[in-house]
Amino acid sequence: MTDKIAAYAMALQSDINTERFQVVENGKLQTYWIGTVYGGGVATNAGYKFKTHTEAWDNASLFIEQCAEIVSERLSKKGEL
Repeated sequence: MTDKIAAYAMALQSDINTERFQVVENGKLQTYWIGTVYGGGVATNAGYKFKTHTEAWDNASLFIEQCAEIVSERLSKKGEL
């Protein structure tokens, strides 16, 4: 079974993209951007919907960094055993 966190941690900048989506909020159509990695939407503590393409792309990049940190922490803990 593939460890999804490890797979995301190995993602390259070229694996990041964004997608525009629309939702109805308070009776109004709103347009947002979501960052994607390997074609799937991702989220961080900052959320998943952003007003600009750049914000969404930066959030997806942060997601990859956070996954890499998790993998690094796991490896450190294995070394402590």
